[in-house]
Amino acid sequence: MPGQKGSRLFRPAVLEKLRATGIDYAQGYLTHRPAPIEELLSLGAADRETEDMRHCA
Repeated sequence: MPGQKGSRLFRPAVLEKLRATGIDYAQGYLTHRPAPIEELLSLGAADRETEDMRHCA
């Protein structure tokens, strides 16, 4: 199913298993650390996409 997301991602081995099962997106400490809302809002849409997909590509 397109658009499936894995969350609470902490370990690279879990990311690899998610990729193998067809998960499209991931979130958690592995993809980006928690940050103040001001920092997150200052990111441009392209920057967020690049950060998110860096670990999923």
